[in-house]
Amino acid sequence: MDQFSISELKLIVDQQQNFKDSLEFNQSQYSDALFFLGKAYNQGLKEEYVNIPLAIDYYQQAAKYNHVQAIYHLALAYDMGLGLVQDS
Repeated sequence: MDQFSISELKLIVDQQQNFKDSLEFNQSQYSDALFFLGKAYNQGLKEEYVNIPLAIDYYQQAAKYNHVQAIYHLALAYDMGLGLVQDS
């Protein structure tokens, strides 16, 4: 088994923490991007660019990363019956 000095072990732990922090930061940015795509398709730049099912899909993806605004917009959509399978 390899022997590590205390300073080498501290360096390894610091690198692991930096990697973890980087992943959390990237997930936060990714969820923001998904939310803003959803919002863009929800509101549209012009009427022809409105695509509610696609907006809901992006909100769902962002919600998986616990994006609060995406969860809220998704709840509003569900409250209006959008993005749900209708019972027959």
